[in-house]
Amino acid sequence: MRRVVNTGTLDEIPEGGRNINIQILEVDFSKQKILQSIGSKAYWIKYRHALIEGFCYFVPSSGREIEVMKKYSVETSQEKVLSVRKIYKDHLITYKSQIDTYEVIGEVSFISKDKEIMFLSIRDIEFCIDKDEIDISEINIKDNVEIEIKELILWDVGIY
Repeated sequence: MRRVVNTGTLDEIPEGGRNINIQILEVDFSKQKILQSIGSKAYWIKYRHALIEGFCYFVPSSGREIEVMKKYSVETSQEKVLSVRKIYKDHLITYKSQIDTYEVIGEVSFISKDKEIMFLSIRDIEFCIDKDEIDISEINIKDNVEIEIKELILWDVGIY
């Protein structure tokens, strides 16, 4: 999982790129996880976005309490990309509750010059995928791509 700060250079691309707005519907405080990469505590939530309603881990902004029914501005990341393939279907995002994964079909909106990082966009949601997760060497900007991800993580950016 990669999460970096955007300084405007191609070497430092933000995880997930754009912020999206969600509403937290439920929180399961008994299902917590420490994200090993940075030591942040994440909580299992049910959330709603304009395109999807599902479950994932949520990392509150430092020192903030999680409030049910409150709107949050968040960035996306994922624990693992399970698969990727070029595809010619309409863009969508689907939560598969039986196996706790997300199927995402979107358009590649960015690929770094060194082919190390790719952004997959579906409306206002972006997923940042790096070459350590999947081979993106055969993927080009504007390709429609389907990915399957495990453990969606939403990062509160503390806007409201």
